[in-house]
Amino acid sequence: MSETLLLDAPLVPDPDEAFELSDTETTAFLTDDEVKDARFNVKVVSVERVADGLAVALKAGFDPMPRSRFTYARVSIRAIRPDDLEFVDFAPKEIRDSKAIKMTVTKALSLSAEGEGVKGEVALGDRTAEYAYYDCIARGMASSGSVRWTFEENEVIRNGIGTHQVMSFTVPMQTPFDISVQTTCNVIRPGIAGLGDKIRTLVFGHDASHGRARPATISPPEKVSRGWFRRL
Repeated sequence: MSETLLLDAPLVPDPDEAFELSDTETTAFLTDDEVKDARFNVKVVSVERVADGLAVALKAGFDPMPRSRFTYARVSIRAIRPDDLEFVDFAPKEIRDSKAIKMTVTKALSLSAEGEGVKGEVALGDRTAEYAYYDCIARGMASSGSVRWTFEENEVIRNGIGTHQVMSFTVPMQTPFDISVQTTCNVIRPGIAGLGDKIRTLVFGHDASHGRARPATISPPEKVSRGWFRRL
């Protein structure tokens, strides 16, 4: 399936940031005007029917301001409708290197992520394995009705978390359902030789009725598609 855009919005300073007006001796905060060009988006990469439900792959896009990078991001997905929807599994759970990641979904709706030394797509006869590239540490966590991923830059390389991050989850149903998406990011504009760095915590906006969460609908495909997740 082609990628479906769920969300594309500017990132704005977190209005609840406790220390945004408390500059330190070594670090100052970016002003509202300095962060106005930062954006965040989420796309549906694939929705596939499996024996007992749906497997969904999302791609989060992080677009910082010029000469800046994201050092941390947290992306949260929460079920809205039906209110008893549970996430059976998710991936990645924890990735600690900069190699490509192979996502796999089984008939039992479990997901796994395996590191490979390649980037892009690899043809497997009539199947295709999709790969995502991670420049950071990625961790996933699930609770009742929600799943959350955090991404942290490599402390040695310090080249940010990467422009795109891929996340996958499974649900035990094959009908449309609603989720909410929200993110929090830390952005830095480095100074010379690490001195005079400027930082800020950003969110993708504020909606009066949904806070920082934005609702979206995930619909199953009309045709059976098995091209994104590699089957065991």
